[in-house]
Amino acid sequence: MGKVLTDPNDIPFAADREAALAEAGLSAAILSPGKRFRTSCKLICWAGDRVLLLRRADDGWELPGGRARRQEGPLECLAREVQEETGLVLAPERLVHVWLRHKPDGALRWTLVFDALAPAEWTERPVAVMPPHVGHAWMSADEAIAGMRVAGDARALRRSAARRGRAT
Repeated sequence: MGKVLTDPNDIPFAADREAALAEAGLSAAILSPGKRFRTSCKLICWAGDRVLLLRRADDGWELPGGRARRQEGPLECLAREVQEETGLVLAPERLVHVWLRHKPDGALRWTLVFDALAPAEWTERPVAVMPPHVGHAWMSADEAIAGMRVAGDARALRRSAARRGRAT
């Protein structure tokens, strides 16, 4: 089970937290005592005007990231997942998007999406893709949005692109 978020202060980047919750249509009240949420963290990795996506064997493209382990905070989760899935080490710059995902089994999961800027030459650097991924690509924001399997990833990328002055 992932880290339980029961306090909005558990979401990092305080300056971005309230705006991200508001953009997601959520308030701190959603985090009332007794509510339990698993956490997933994803990274929008910009290198120049390109974004890194990972290809799943079963169903399309997604951002690097994954579920938090027990007692693992969002930033620790993000660093571990990105390094495990890509071999890249990159610190997030800001929280871009937050949403609460309702799973088919009734479970609720926070998804926190961060972004970061890597050197443009990283698009030429090897990416050590690990299962369940079978490939990677550095795409324009428009290409990435068109190929994403998760609507929340696409919303986050649109917000990140807008904040960075990149049209989509």
